[in-house]
Amino acid sequence: MRRRLPRLAWALAALIALSAARPPQRRDFDGAALTVLPVLHDGRVKPLDTVARASMLTLLGKQRVQAADGRTLEPGPWLLETMLRPKEADRIKIFRVDDPDVLGLFGRSTEDGRYYSFDDMAGAIRSIRAQAAAAADIDASRRGRFQSAVLRLEESLTLYQGLKNTLQAEDTDSLSDELAAVVRRGRPAEFVERCRFLARAAVFRPLAPLSGEEPRDFDSVGAALLSVVEGAAPHPALARLAVVSDAYRRADKAVFDAAAADYAAWVEERLPRASARARREALFNRAEPFYLGMLLYGLALLLSFMSWLVWPEELRRGAYGLLAAALGLHTAGLAVRMWLEG
Repeated sequence: MRRRLPRLAWALAALIALSAARPPQRRDFDGAALTVLPVLHDGRVKPLDTVARASMLTLLGKQRVQAADGRTLEPGPWLLETMLRPKEADRIKIFRVDDPDVLGLFGRSTEDGRYYSFDDMAGAIRSIRAQAAAAADIDASRRGRFQSAVLRLEESLTLYQGLKNTLQAEDTDSLSDELAAVVRRGRPAEFVERCRFLARAAVFRPLAPLSGEEPRDFDSVGAALLSVVEGAAPHPALARLAVVSDAYRRADKAVFDAAAADYAAWVEERLPRASARARREALFNRAEPFYLGMLLYGLALLLSFMSWLVWPEELRRGAYGLLAAALGLHTAGLAVRMWLEG
């Protein structure tokens, strides 16, 4: 038994890695076809899944959130909810707020917890932004705890509201109807500022380049709509995304899945290499090698502590085995991440 401990340690490490790398369970409206698609974000083409995970980490500090109806949402489904059903997303406790003085701005205290929704803070948005503006005028080296915390919250609110206005304006009832109105030139004057706002607010650019354009020539929905207002032909992706959006809002899963698959096929036809790279990065995200490495480091430390009490030599070898596995996983993760980011 004692001789088998190092082998068991390696087997445990492999089991954890395989369980994390398994495909995610299918859920209604999980948007799997959309979250692996390439978009332009922060100057790099990456899958929408990466944008979702980075945004959730910034806002919440973790990779799972509970919806108002009790469902546990992973980053991809949460981002779809935020962009396509913002009123429902506003009820999700996606913001982490720890500072007691910042909590006081919207009538809460540390006793109420540290996770809040946009609706929880809606009445205090102006106050939060005013305090953040005042804090921004203070040199970073002289800011106190409250100033730093309120600036972080204001940045989180800006990110969240940008996500809500990336694929469509958050008050849009039907993107298809809105697009049709723009094409008919029924209300171009009132749309100009609205489209400019959408172009400025967009956190990422989702519209894939057309034939002959550079792979990085992605466009925002706001900029594409503004081009239509100015007389250009609509970007062909707009109509496809409108069908996806409208189906999601109607909770029509069959139409949503078909429209998402249609749009994914359209993108892959134009950007085969970027699409393949985005799928690989999404797979890397699901594998979570750095998180798994931390788990293995923790298990190695636990075995090391246990070796002080029983089976010192055997448990120490097991700890070394787990440590080697964690180091190998961590190194491989770094290498793959560097390759993915070029």
